Amino acid sequence: MKLRLAVFAVLFACASSCARSPMPADAGVATVETCPDVEGQILLPEGVLPHGDFESSDLPDRRRMSEFLVRMDEPSLWCGVQEADEEYRLILDETWTDPRAIRVSRSGSDFVLHVVVIEGPGGFTRGPVKDRYSRQLTAAEWQQITTAIDDLGFWQMTTSLDNLLGNDGTVWSIEARRNGRYHYVGRWQGADGVEDAGRVFERLAAPRS
Repeated sequence: MKLRLAVFAVLFACASSCARSPMPADAGVATVETCPDVEGQILLPEGVLPHGDFESSDLPDRRRMSEFLVRMDEPSLWCGVQEADEEYRLILDETWTDPRAIRVSRSGSDFVLHVVVIEGPGGFTRGPVKDRYSRQLTAAEWQQITTAIDDLGFWQMTTSLDNLLGNDGTVWSIEARRNGRYHYVGRWQGADGVEDAGRVFERLAAPRS
């Protein structure tokens, strides 16, 4: 009996302290209540996007991405007043098809999916909003998103890899806001498992029969 209790105690202690935390305390960057006051609206934090050898910062790319979000009327997940408690967003910027954003949000026990599509093709032009719709998610569907994020090791990943960009294809970008922290991961052609996680967003966003 004593042996059983000792084994149980060890297992309980390991379950409490040995499990990998999906979100380190210092993951990402802290969210802020006010977006930066610079030329144009900036909705992403400094250092998120890669920049070329002839640019001193990622500000031009952050400005372009911010303009993209503003065009879709999508909120920043990093700065400003946040209406939801927790959010995740997939952005697909494709060369030959319409760019789109798929965002899932949680407010208490209420889960909602938002989809925005703008006229493309994204590699040549970004037109007006082509389609927009929302629907309620079940708790199980929400769990699919959070599981995909944590299984990806999202909070431990680097933001962008600028040496993996190509000419024709898709940039898969995932943003997240959880517990007052924001993180961004973007990969050309969905490398490093980002596409697999993104497909979960896409499945939930598919039209229902």
